[in-house]
Amino acid sequence: MKKYPLILLVIVISAGSLHGQESINRYNFQADSVQRLLVKHRGNDEQKIIWLNEFARFSFHALEFKQGLIATKQARELSKKAHYKNGEVQYLRTMSDLYRNDIFSFYYQKQADWLSTEEEKKESAGILNSKKLIWLKNLNHEKILAQLKTALPYFEKENDKEMQANIVFLIAGSYFEQGKVEEGKKTAAKALSLFKEQNQTFFIFQISSYMISDLINEGKREEAQKIEIELVKMISTIKDKKLMALLSIPMGDYYAATGRFSLAIEYYLKSTSVLEEDLNINDKDMLVQVYREIAFSYGSMNNQSKTLEYFIKSENLLKKMNDTVQIYDVYGNMVFALIGLKRYDEAKKFLALTLQDPRKDRAPLLLARNYDAKGQIEMMQSNYAAAIPFFIKSLGLFLKHSKNNSQFIYCHLTECYEKLNNLPKAIEYGLLAYSASKTYNSIGISLNSSLMLSRIYEQMGQKEEAFKYLKIYQQLKDGSDDLDAINHLANFETQSIIEKSNKQIEKLEKRRLEKEAENKNQRLWIFSITGALISALVVMLLLYRNNQHKQKANALLLKQKNEINKQRKIAEKALNELKTTQNQLIQSEKMASLGELTAGIAHEIQNPLNFVNNFSEVSNELIKEIQEERSKRNEERDEELVGEILEDISKNLDKINHHGKRADSIVKGMLQHSRISSRQKEPTDINKLADEYMRLAYYGLRAKDKSFNAELITDFDENLPKANVLTQEIGRVLLNLFTNAFYATHQMQKKLGETYKPMVSVKTLSKDKAIEIAVKDNGIGIPTAIKDKIMQPFFTTKPSGEGTGLGLSLSYDIVVKGHGGDIKIETKEGEGSTFFISIPLNQSIKP
Repeated sequence: MKKYPLILLVIVISAGSLHGQESINRYNFQADSVQRLLVKHRGNDEQKIIWLNEFARFSFHALEFKQGLIATKQARELSKKAHYKNGEVQYLRTMSDLYRNDIFSFYYQKQADWLSTEEEKKESAGILNSKKLIWLKNLNHEKILAQLKTALPYFEKENDKEMQANIVFLIAGSYFEQGKVEEGKKTAAKALSLFKEQNQTFFIFQISSYMISDLINEGKREEAQKIEIELVKMISTIKDKKLMALLSIPMGDYYAATGRFSLAIEYYLKSTSVLEEDLNINDKDMLVQVYREIAFSYGSMNNQSKTLEYFIKSENLLKKMNDTVQIYDVYGNMVFALIGLKRYDEAKKFLALTLQDPRKDRAPLLLARNYDAKGQIEMMQSNYAAAIPFFIKSLGLFLKHSKNNSQFIYCHLTECYEKLNNLPKAIEYGLLAYSASKTYNSIGISLNSSLMLSRIYEQMGQKEEAFKYLKIYQQLKDGSDDLDAINHLANFETQSIIEKSNKQIEKLEKRRLEKEAENKNQRLWIFSITGALISALVVMLLLYRNNQHKQKANALLLKQKNEINKQRKIAEKALNELKTTQNQLIQSEKMASLGELTAGIAHEIQNPLNFVNNFSEVSNELIKEIQEERSKRNEERDEELVGEILEDISKNLDKINHHGKRADSIVKGMLQHSRISSRQKEPTDINKLADEYMRLAYYGLRAKDKSFNAELITDFDENLPKANVLTQEIGRVLLNLFTNAFYATHQMQKKLGETYKPMVSVKTLSKDKAIEIAVKDNGIGIPTAIKDKIMQPFFTTKPSGEGTGLGLSLSYDIVVKGHGGDIKIETKEGEGSTFFISIPLNQSIKP
């Protein structure tokens, strides 16, 4: 169920042990045998459908894909004509065998399972010989590619778009297998287009998710985020519970793989809510898997109690299923969760259970994990000498059977030897841990091992090595912190889109119901008129009068009905266009806001980092001067000069410390602002918030045009009380106002040239039990004719492509509707504008 980058996609290959041509010949023989039965069989009945599907499966394994795909199509068409109720299930199982053991095989298999009846399952048990077939380990992908390319024109001629899409996607997989990456990507994009034509949601979702992985690997995070948001919207609109449950799992896998575990858990829980409650979809195997993925995600967040909770759920479900294999994997996972909770006796109990695993091939690995767990139990209780023998035994087994796990044991041994003050041994294992972490790209182990090495080298007096690994640790941590910040912002944007989508869906659903009610009333009106006309017709027939009046009335009724249908279609079309436009504009506004904020943050952090770098370089030069002076004889040495240099170094270190704390406060502040809103008000320093967002907006514009400079003026009320507000929401309002102010001055500078001096100011004061914020600029101003319209949604004065018209509208909703405040504008065209925000003190937040 895990997703992999598109470049690694393997479409029709799985583990197997048969020998090449011998196996192909065997499958060819079996296919020929079934074909002879088909030739002799004259009827178009259920037996023929069964044999066609069997012929298709044998053909796939003989690498004769064209004849197999044609047989699959024939079987499906015949089952529809013969009204064979199990025909579609057999088609799905055949397609599952075509894709074999990847995610698409799983999809077709689940569709078949959910659609099948008890009767079909009994019938399939006797005919699905291909369940026992094994794919070759090394397939001839040149032959596969040639076969698929030969099959494609047949289905193009038949205009079978669904089969075309599957074949094109299989061709993409063969290209990747041959290392033809670019051809593979282009062909996969073509397959995606065909699947979209067929509205094949699962395939659209999966191929798009592979593209996200590729884009992230190529550093194209913005493009990846756009596709991610499309997938989020796709899932939010799915009505089919089975499909929603199935798609939520790989969506959770994607977020877990990118370190966004809270969102991963959210999507896993969406799947479990369906699998647990809807008996028609209940799939215990899937549910066990999802429980375990939730447990792993909580473990990555170091929430061991929730980790244990979901492993216990897996255990209970496996017991109900009478499982005697997978349950030992769960026992092994529970051991380490219990160790993390310091419940050592229970951990030892489950350790003993894991050794009862009946899978003999897993015995060495289970024993390695057993020694590892025993070592951790001793280490957690500070019995470091007792822990080391267990770790040594575990390491030996891991190096033979699972080398990637050795990096964790190296770290444990490093810590134990350090605690025992055996520093040479600690260094030995620390270096092995760091080397292994680079091999397996384990950021967490790299961070831990580099920090331990720096600490141990410092204890040994090897300052140069200590500094080297401290520098490595800091670089890794900075990269990790940057990724955390990006993920926080991405999570916020994703949650915002989900909320907006849900609200929009609710509005559209309400409009649809209102329209249906309106149409119902119109139908009732039509029926009433029809009844009246019929009554009049009866009376006229009875009275032998005026047949012509009846004809005119009917003609009028038909005209009205046609007009109503016409207007309804026009309204539905307009509604769909409005939905699409609004979604695009809202997304554009979000992305624009994110870009401005990111550019500002980058510049704010750059200043203190420049100071740190400069003072570090100066300090290095001063240290060299001291070293030169100390190398002289005592009578030639200038101790006064040495003292002065040491005093300068001390001052430099104070400045480095000061600016380091400044950078740290900026990062912490931005992480605080980027967190997902809890809808809880909190006391907020408005002066600090306004100052930060003013500079972020300014440097955001300078990131686009470095020639732009403006004077920033602040006039803050030092006695201003903190206000209970949604900090993130008010920050968005301020960012929008400052961005508009700098935009206005920038446009004025373009108009007047160098004689014009841009100026933006912000002022705060406490007034009448409220906080007032004034944002003023000397820009182009707002024409009087449009002043009253600028707060309306989608109204903008910016050129096409530079604004969505949602910024001030959202700001108005946040201040007025969300905080009970007010926004006022004073402006004069050609001289500038001032926006006044008033926020009541001690006000409550509206939901």
